[in-house]
Amino acid sequence: MRNCSSRLIFAATLFLLASDASLVAQVGKPTPLRPITVVTEPKSTVWIDDVRYGETDEKGRLAIASLSPGVRSLRVRANGFAEVTKSLPATTRGDVSVTLAKTTDEAELAFQSAETASTIDRQKAIAEYGRAIKLRPKFPAAYLGMARMYSETGDVEKAFQAVRSAKRLSPGYAEASAVEAGF
Repeated sequence: MRNCSSRLIFAATLFLLASDASLVAQVGKPTPLRPITVVTEPKSTVWIDDVRYGETDEKGRLAIASLSPGVRSLRVRANGFAEVTKSLPATTRGDVSVTLAKTTDEAELAFQSAETASTIDRQKAIAEYGRAIKLRPKFPAAYLGMARMYSETGDVEKAFQAVRSAKRLSPGYAEASAVEAGF
C-alpha cells in the first residue's frame, strides 16, 4: 500500500510540474498577430479601435496582415452610406464582411462632403465640417476633421479647440490624440 501511495504522489508531482512548465512556456510566448480582410463597398475607409487603417480597393477589400490579439472595434464608412461599427471577437481571422446601407442623414452627408473636399479645398472642407456639426452638435469625427483642416491651414488655436471638442465628446478617442500630437 505504501509503495502504491508513493507512486501516486510521485505521479501527481510530475503532472503538476509538467503542467506548471507548460503554463510558463505559454506565458513566455508572444501572442500571435492575426490577419483579416475587410470586405465591404469599394473606396470605404476602415478604422480599428479608432485608428485609420486605410481604404478598401475597387473590389471593396482591405487586407490587414497583423491585427493585434483581443476584441477590437471595426468602423467602416463610405460616401453615400451610413457608417457601421461592429465588434471583432478575439478569434476573428480571414474575411470580415461589413454591409453598408445608403444614408439620407444630412449630417453624415455633410461630413462625407468635407472628407472629400479635405484633399482639394481646405476652406470648403472646414465649412462642410461646420455644417455637419451644426446638424449634429455631438459629432466627434466632424470636430476631428475640422481640427485637421485648421492645423493644415496654420490655425493651431482653432485646431486645438476642435480636437478638445472631439475628445470631450468621445473620451479616449485614439485618433484625436494622434491628431493633437501633430500640432
